[in-house]
This record gives sequence, structure tokens and C-alpha cells, in this order.
Amino acid sequence: MIKAIEAILFDWHGVLDRVKFQDIVNFISKTKSIPVEEVQEQLREVKKQYARGELRFFWHAVQEFYGLTGEELQQARDCFLRVEKNEELWALLPQLKAKYRLAIISDCPRDKAMLISVTMDLFYFERVYFSGIECLSKESPAFFHMGLAGLGVQAHHCLFVDDTKQNILYAQNVGLQVHLYTGVGELERILLK
Repeated sequence: MIKAIEAILFDWHGVLDRVKFQDIVNFISKTKSIPVEEVQEQLREVKKQYARGELRFFWHAVQEFYGLTGEELQQARDCFLRVEKNEELWALLPQLKAKYRLAIISDCPRDKAMLISVTMDLFYFERVYFSGIECLSKESPAFFHMGLAGLGVQAHHCLFVDDTKQNILYAQNVGLQVHLYTGVGELERILLK
């Protein structure tokens, strides 16, 4: 049960944005006829490095490893380096901002973070923390502590909203309240009703 919330930390991919890293995995799987699970496993560690901003040549590495043509590489980039706003959730943000302090904390690589910064109005959010800029990820408690310190709230007064069970566990280990995002209806019910 959610209680005594002062602030909400939102994930970006799969929550505020419908685009996910999984879109790259699906594209490579389909283009190269490799099972999705195999591509996920092959990209697991590289994805983490890319998200933390440690791998500057991610796209080149993907192209080389999978033998992508220039056109295929551009299509893979286009799968991920775009924003598809979750319009239902964005429509709810004014009501949430009136009641809570809002921030973003996301495992988001530098190139995607830069795209977001120039194409999106992040007015509703007091703070924005992207892993590719901060060189941290949700695996690190320090990333969550950075978000909490930026908002000036204690972990037990903050709700973390993410669509990934593993990230929810990381946040719980820091003491945040959590919500596994599956749609706007449940989030609206627990925060505004």
C-alpha cells in the first residue's frame, strides 16, 4: 500500500516513453533471424555499459557484431532514438505535479538523453537524472540517492515508478516505495483517488 508520498521518481522508457531498448532487440532479432532471447543475452552487458555512458561506440559495436548494413543500422537507431510519449500518463502529470514533487530517473544512454533534452518539454519535473549523463545506473544505490537528494526527500516518502521488476527491486533495496507500471489506470487510482 502506498502511503505518505511527497515525491515520485518516474522511469523514462516504458513509462513516460513507449520506446524501449527492447525495440532494438526485436529489430535485430527480426532482421537477422536470431531468437529474441539470444539477442537479449548477447546485448545484456553492452546495454548496461551503453546506458551508463561508458560505451561511446555502441552503435558501431552493434553494427560490427551483427553485420548490419548502413541502412539496417539506421533502422535500428530509429527504433530507439525517438520518443513516443505515453500520452495517457503525460495527461495525468499536471494533477500529479499539483500534489507531488516529480522527477525522472532512468537508465537512458547519452544519445537518447540528448534527444530528449532537445525535443521534450520536461516542465513537470523538478529534476531529471539520466544514467548516460550521470554515469550511474539503477543497479547502483547511489543513483537513487542522487535523485532523493535532488528532491530533498527521504526514501520512504518517495514512490518509484518503473515497468521493470528488477529495477523495482533495486529501488526497494534503497527504501523507496515502488509501483510496477502496467498502465495509467492503477497509478491514477493509488495517487489521485
